[in-house]
Amino acid sequence: DQLKLGSDLTIVPERDNPYDPEALALYSNDNKLGFVPRESNSLWSTLLFYGHQNIVTCKITQLSDHHGHLLVKAGLYVIDAR
Repeated sequence: DQLKLGSDLTIVPERDNPYDPEALALYSNDNKLGFVPRESNSLWSTLLFYGHQNIVTCKITQLSDHHGHLLVKAGLYVIDAR
């Protein structure tokens, strides 16, 4: 599958990550694209730890070429249930 703007990404906590126990990996299908930056992951990690996966979503917000590599930016959002 091709990555597209607005596509959903899967958020996978990596509690056993030796560099950051609050690490959140981002996947498209079975492909790990990267991580939520450490300085931004604490709230999201806590929400997921306490079972609130149903209120958190992650979507691709930007795709660009960076010196021959695909740069993917994503946003994490609380789902509006109104």
